[in-house]
Amino acid sequence: MQLKVKLKPLVAAALFCTGVQAMAMDLGDGWEVVGYIRAGVVSEHQTDKGGVNKYALGNGAELFRLGNEGDTYAELGLKKTFRLDSGVSWTAAYTGTYWNGLANLRGLGSDGSYAAKEAYVTTTGYAFLPSTVFWAGKRYVEREDVHIVDHFFYSVGGPTIDLGAGANNIPVAESAKLGIAVLRSQQRFNPTDGRKDATRANVDLYDIPVTEGGKLRVIGSMVFGDFKGGDGGKALTLKYDQANFLLPNVTNSVWLQTSTGYSSLETGFGPLNSPTGTRSVRLIDSVSWQAGRFGGQALAVYQRGKDEQGAGSSTGNSFGGRLSYGLTHNVKLLTECGWTRLRANGGPLQRLDKYTAAIAFSKGPELMTRPELRLYATHVAWNQAALDAQGAGWGAWSAGRHSTNMVGAQLESWW
Repeated sequence: MQLKVKLKPLVAAALFCTGVQAMAMDLGDGWEVVGYIRAGVVSEHQTDKGGVNKYALGNGAELFRLGNEGDTYAELGLKKTFRLDSGVSWTAAYTGTYWNGLANLRGLGSDGSYAAKEAYVTTTGYAFLPSTVFWAGKRYVEREDVHIVDHFFYSVGGPTIDLGAGANNIPVAESAKLGIAVLRSQQRFNPTDGRKDATRANVDLYDIPVTEGGKLRVIGSMVFGDFKGGDGGKALTLKYDQANFLLPNVTNSVWLQTSTGYSSLETGFGPLNSPTGTRSVRLIDSVSWQAGRFGGQALAVYQRGKDEQGAGSSTGNSFGGRLSYGLTHNVKLLTECGWTRLRANGGPLQRLDKYTAAIAFSKGPELMTRPELRLYATHVAWNQAALDAQGAGWGAWSAGRHSTNMVGAQLESWW
């Protein structure tokens, strides 16, 4: 009965999101609204701090999220574009977010946090570079995730969305494009460890044609600053996308990423208060497809990191995927499995396995169609090494246990 009552606001929110999509298309006069929301209810153990668990081993890029999201997140962005008679246009944009580590719609006003993620201006349409977009402020810029793990493998703006300026969509040769950016870490607003501001320069060369239906992206990052154990860092991302990979409607993406010092693998700032910096490498293969009513996404990740002064290291890998089948235009069957392994500082191998089955009610039968309201059941299992390393974060209830089950509902939409 309790779960049934709590589903009512989720159904109402799903209907509201559908309405917002239509409204956003009709704003006119240069106004645009974009947004994202996820919220849910779940029958699950809480952590000792009161939050609801999201099961992962902490190696990054391995939180298989279907039926494994114990939080609430909303994002709303507003843009206004001014078009001048000369063909030049200016856009002002603002994005606000709300996050809460709780699920079940509890404490959403008192325990959550609000943040201004984006506040920037752009201008374009100049005769010397008509398609180039010049920008300044806090902006996501360019970023890309693999949806099933909700991880942005590169984010030029950085996970903290750093203040900066730059330009993108600069034409190069026949079809490639270039983006450049300079950003500041704003460490002076966080005096811990006597931090100082750091500077980051990013260069993004994309849409480089390689084969028919195949494109390459190259992103380089350099960090300059005064840190405990060094004065900078570097990062490089190579990403290759191949459309119609082996079969029609299949896209395969391969990523190779490296970072050193105080740069992150995602091309942003790394942990600037670390006394050593790191050396990291990551290899990713992601496959996505939609063939009629059958869709899916699969992911394999290998990642290794080592502190530059030998203070610690980790090696991990993840493999998993989500399958979707549209029973009708508005009803889908979903299943997702994920297997994660991690060895930290030469310790025992940690293992975490997650299995989810769900039925979804959506605007359409495709995997990525939203809004979507999912009813799910999830089983998570782990070994003793994982429990020893992660149990303190999962909560006192996990002592001596090696698995748990969750049932719940999750609403997700973007527009």
